[in-house]
Amino acid sequence: MALESISKRTDKILILLLLFVASADALNGRISHLGRPVPKTVTLTPSTHDTVNTLNLLHTSKEDAIQIESEIDVIENNSTLEENILRQLDKKTIAIGSFATGLVSVSALAKFGILNGPLDTSSQTYGAYTSGLIGQDIGMTILTAFLGYALVKLISLGYEKDLYGSKVSRKLSHVLSAPLFMVFYPLFSAADGSRFFAGVVIMSNIIRLYLAGIGLDEKLANSVSRSGDKSEALEGPFIYVCLFEIFTLLFWRNSPIGAVAISTMAAGDGMADLVGRKFGRNNKWWFSKEKSIAGTVAFVVASALTSFGVVQLFTTTGYIQSALLPIELLTRVSIISVICALVELLPFGDDNYNVPITAAILASLLLQY
Repeated sequence: MALESISKRTDKILILLLLFVASADALNGRISHLGRPVPKTVTLTPSTHDTVNTLNLLHTSKEDAIQIESEIDVIENNSTLEENILRQLDKKTIAIGSFATGLVSVSALAKFGILNGPLDTSSQTYGAYTSGLIGQDIGMTILTAFLGYALVKLISLGYEKDLYGSKVSRKLSHVLSAPLFMVFYPLFSAADGSRFFAGVVIMSNIIRLYLAGIGLDEKLANSVSRSGDKSEALEGPFIYVCLFEIFTLLFWRNSPIGAVAISTMAAGDGMADLVGRKFGRNNKWWFSKEKSIAGTVAFVVASALTSFGVVQLFTTTGYIQSALLPIELLTRVSIISVICALVELLPFGDDNYNVPITAAILASLLLQY
């Protein structure tokens, strides 16, 4: 059916092209009008001869030409719709296929004992990655992937409904996605290798952003770019999720380093832009026309509170062993946030790298117990 449809569409497009050629010949005076006899004084070239023969065979009149053109318009519209559907299918096939491949691969590594199971603190050895633990991690991977997809779709919907622009849409994804995902870390199994299941979810978003950057997901590209240029999806947003993946696999929920670095990168940097854009027009720093005092304050508050919340969550659930009182923890993450906010003000470097790396270094110095 698909080949037959393509064949029919091609035939009618060729007919339309012949009509265009015939019209051009008429303007040049070699054919007086479509459907009329060719004057005897005109010498037919092979191209015009073929055109006239084709039109005669088709018995094409002016009305017929108009009818064919309207039919071609309908077919071209259907063709555009089919192409869009195919692009959507390709995008979804790649995204779902890569997610499923990653999940199956990580599950196999866990099943064959390549990934570590739970850590026995008394003997400092890793136990078996049982089927029950694998099942729990598969379930959490699917659940968090679905929730992450729903969040991005919800933010994109707000952009499509003109509730906010692409810059706000981009920063909402920046602020919400990573911290909300980290809230689910304690729900993965106690196995050390569960971090790789979480990594599958982040990797699926890396692939989605890549598809958006090469033009296969226009809606996502528009929602995460500053200007609507699809290539921007492969810049800041892409760096963001790649660093998110690295920090998750390296530090997981067992160290405050990853939690603070990700929280500072996501909540701090994101809120600085949102608040600064809204309330920072009249309070710019004297050394920077792009940075505002309001944005810097928002950076410090959002970064400190998010870092404190995530680290405290991991401590309460027993994954981080801490001797710090909550007020001590809040004080130290606030110091980290202030320093990172100052780094964010620097006129050189890239915030996507400078801020999380600075936060990770400071967390390793101030929060290692």
